[in-house]
Amino acid sequence: MELSKHEEYRNPFTRNELKLRIEERARELRIKTYVSDQLKAAEHQYLAEEKARLQEKAKTDWSKQSLDGITNFEPDYTGKEYGNMYCGSWIATEDGVWSQESSRANQTACYHPILPIKRMRNMETGEEQITLAFKRGGVSGLWTEILVPKDMIANSRSITTLAKYGVSVTSETAKLLVRYLADVENYNDDKVILVQSSSKLGWHGSEFLPYDKKIVFDAELRFPQIINSIRKEGSYQTWMTHIKEIRAEKRLEPRLALAASFASVIVPFLNIASILIDFNGVTEAGKTVMHMLAASVWACPDEGQYIGDFLSTDTEMEVRGDVLNNLPLILDDTSKMNKTIRENIEKVVYNLSSGTGKKRSNKDLGTERVRTWKNAVIINGERPLSSFVDQAGAINRILEIDLTDVELFASPSATADLVRSNFGFAGPIFVEAIKKMDKADIREIHRKYCQRLTTSESMQKQVISLAAILTADDIATKEIFRDGNNLKPAEVAKYLVKRSLVEEGARCYEYLLGVYEEQAQHFDAVRYDNLEQWGEVVWVDDDKYINFNVVSLERIVKNGGFSRKAFTGWAKRKGLLRYNNDRDTFLIRTKGSVLRCISVKVVDLEEYDNEKTMFL
Repeated sequence: MELSKHEEYRNPFTRNELKLRIEERARELRIKTYVSDQLKAAEHQYLAEEKARLQEKAKTDWSKQSLDGITNFEPDYTGKEYGNMYCGSWIATEDGVWSQESSRANQTACYHPILPIKRMRNMETGEEQITLAFKRGGVSGLWTEILVPKDMIANSRSITTLAKYGVSVTSETAKLLVRYLADVENYNDDKVILVQSSSKLGWHGSEFLPYDKKIVFDAELRFPQIINSIRKEGSYQTWMTHIKEIRAEKRLEPRLALAASFASVIVPFLNIASILIDFNGVTEAGKTVMHMLAASVWACPDEGQYIGDFLSTDTEMEVRGDVLNNLPLILDDTSKMNKTIRENIEKVVYNLSSGTGKKRSNKDLGTERVRTWKNAVIINGERPLSSFVDQAGAINRILEIDLTDVELFASPSATADLVRSNFGFAGPIFVEAIKKMDKADIREIHRKYCQRLTTSESMQKQVISLAAILTADDIATKEIFRDGNNLKPAEVAKYLVKRSLVEEGARCYEYLLGVYEEQAQHFDAVRYDNLEQWGEVVWVDDDKYINFNVVSLERIVKNGGFSRKAFTGWAKRKGLLRYNNDRDTFLIRTKGSVLRCISVKVVDLEEYDNEKTMFL
C-alpha cells in the first residue's frame, strides 16, 4: 500500500494515530524495533512522494497561469498593458517571476511583473539602452517604465541598482533576474524592437526632439529636470495675448530675449556659431522675468525647472548645452559664478559661443565624445559679461544689452505669474513652421539682415548673431504673432559694439581713464601732497591730458591685464598720445630737470571716432 495514495493519510493527526496503533500491536508481537524501522521508511517515502506531487501540481497551476511559457501580466488600473511575450522555462504572472528549471525550481527572480519592452541605440555613441516596464501592487498597481543602460542589467552586481527605481531586486535574486531579462529580450526580438535614440534635443535631420517620436530621447533618467520641464501647460491664448501686449509696448529688450529664444532652433541652418546674448543691468530691472519670458516659449520657466545658473561648474554647463543642443541655453545671474568659472571665464565664453566643450578622457583611458551644441545662449547679470573678459576675441562674441535705467515690464510680477502658468505652446508651432520652410529662404533672410547691419565699424560675429535674432523674429511675427511688431535693424543696431572699442588698446584706454576717475587724488599733488603721485593732469590749449609716471602706468596696465607697448602703439595710431621722436614717452622740462612721462589725451572715445569719421 502506498501511503500517498490515500487522501486521509495527508492529515498528520491521522498518520500519528495510525502509527501509535501499529507500534502498540508490534510491542504485543515483540517486533517493535523492526516495525519502527519500517514506519520510518514509509514516512520518508510518503514525504518524498508528497513533495513531488506538490511540485507537479504547482507546475501545472503555474503553467496554466503562464499559458505554457508565455508571460501572463494583467493590465494596470488605467488599462495599460504590454501583451504576452514568450518566456521559455520562466513562470511570469501577476505574482512575480520564477524559474521552472529543475536546478532552480521555484526560485524567485522577481516578486512582481517585469519585462523588457524596447531597445535603444544612441545615435551619438552607438551605445544601447533598454526600457524596462514593471508593476507593483498587482492589478491595482501602475505600470512604470524606466530607461537604463544595457550593461546595467547584464550582470548581477549592477542590476541591483534597479532597486532605487522601485524594482524588487536583491543580491539573492539578481542572478536569476539577469537571466530572465536576457531570455525574454532574446526570445522576443520581434517585440523588443530596436529604435534610434539620442541624448541631444533639437534637430536630427528633419526630426526634432522631443516633439517628433521617430527618434527617442534616452537621457530622461540623467536629466529629468530638463525633459520634464519641456511641456505644454495652461492656455496658449492667455500666453499669446500677454506676449502681444509686451511686443506692442516697443520695449526692445524683452522682444530681443523672446526673439533670441526662437532663434536658437534656426542657428543650425545658418551655418553659424552659437549666439551669446548678455542682458546686464542694475537689480530690480526685471532680468529674471525676461529670462522666464524667453524660456516660456519652450518649457516651464519656474525656478528649478528649465533655466540654469552659474552655480554649476563649466563641465555641468557643457553637459547642459550638449543636451539642449538646439534649444536655448538660459543661464541666470553671472554674479553667482563660482571661482573656477570666474578664473576661466574667457575659455567658458569661447566654449559657450563656439558650441564645443573640452576634450576629456574617460575611465577606460579612451576619449569621451566631445560635447557640442548650436543654439542661443541667453545670460543675465548685474555686470556685463565682458567685464570678466580681457581678450577682444571673447568680447566680440557677446551681444551685450545694457538694462541700466530701463523699465522692462509694466508689471514684472504679473508677467512672471502668467508665464509660470502658461507656457510651452509657441516652440512646437515655430518648429513646425521652420520644417515647412526652404532652408535656403531662411539663409537669404539672414543674409539680408547681415547686409543691413554691416558697417565699416561693425564686428562681423556680432552682426551675424544679431541678424539671426532678427531672422527668427521675422519668421515668428509672420507665423505666430501676426502683429507686424517685428524688430527693425535700425532699432537694434545700437547694440553692436564698434570695432575700435573692442580693440585691446581701446579697452586699456577706458581702463586707464577708469583708474584716473576712481583714484583722482593720486593725480593731484597740490591737494594730496602726502599721497604717492602717479601723474598729473594738464591742459594743452583746450585739450585735457593725463601725464602718467612711466612706472605707475606700467603697473596699472599690468594689473588690468594689458601691455604698455600694445597700448601706446594703439594710442599713437589714434592720435591720443603726445610723444617725442619714435618713443612712446613725452619729455617734460622743469626747473633743473627733464622728466619722461606717458601723456594720454582724455576724450570720449565714441564721440572722438565719430568726429574723425565725419572729418574723413
